[in-house]
Amino acid sequence: SGMKRLIGRDWDDSVSQMVQQWSFKVAKSASSSKPCIKVEAGDFSPEDVTGFVLKYLRDNAEKHIGGRTVTNAVLTVPSYFNDQQRHATKDAGSLAGLNVLRVINEPTCAAIAYGLDRGHSSEEKHVIVFDYDGSTLDVTLLAIEDGIFEVKASETVSERIDLDEALLNHCIQQVRRVHEHDVTGNVRAVSRLRLACCSARKTLSHASTAYLNVDNLVAGVDFNTTITRASLELLCRGVWPLLTNALDKLLVASKISKSAVKDVILAGSSTPLPKVRRVILDFFSQCPPAFHDSIPGDEVVAHGAALQACIL
Repeated sequence: SGMKRLIGRDWDDSVSQMVQQWSFKVAKSASSSKPCIKVEAGDFSPEDVTGFVLKYLRDNAEKHIGGRTVTNAVLTVPSYFNDQQRHATKDAGSLAGLNVLRVINEPTCAAIAYGLDRGHSSEEKHVIVFDYDGSTLDVTLLAIEDGIFEVKASETVSERIDLDEALLNHCIQQVRRVHEHDVTGNVRAVSRLRLACCSARKTLSHASTAYLNVDNLVAGVDFNTTITRASLELLCRGVWPLLTNALDKLLVASKISKSAVKDVILAGSSTPLPKVRRVILDFFSQCPPAFHDSIPGDEVVAHGAALQACIL
């Protein structure tokens, strides 16, 4: 997700503030106005890193289909991506040796996955795609008519809605209190702790309790704790009104009433959390739309892209 937020962007104040949150080092490129990722092997652009990821996915796909070569691809991007970001994403696909057939909006793919583009009704249908991955929320209102998609409005929220960050801060405080260690300056320890928090948050989507364990976190300390779904909801109590606020802003921007929204698609790894679903249901309590959540939230965009690739 870090590369998605950097790709195709110039180094500016917002980027320089954003990168301070990450465990890997990002700086302004010495040869351009672009950001670059600094690792032991050298400096790499976001396009380079995205290309490495796509190459890894391509290699896995080729193994899965018995060694045959994969050459074509459909790549997905957030609906707010501008032309420069879309072009950079396509360049990353080329670096991975892929012929990029199309760069398509993620909300559109989610709607395709559920077949909402099928049929030839002349009546315009309004669909909200609620894509929440734990650190970034993208809510998009699509209008679908005669199988044609139009993005009516889109809202992106990344400030103060990071569920993993709330869990991470809680765990850092526990390490300080129980083990008398401050790990905030230890990049490796914080990175390992964040991964454990992300895993615990996903577990709490389908279980009431998650066990968080990081061996040898720092100075021989093994960190263990239990997180309940109720405690996560309490730790993140400031997040839930922001989700409702994003839906409010989306409808105002699109000039659409709640009752006009007929479908809501849940995407992203955090939408299976019962609390997230309750927030959305409460928002539409007077005029509940049809909810689409049968496809795992972190796979639904890929499902739609695969269907689009098949058509192409």
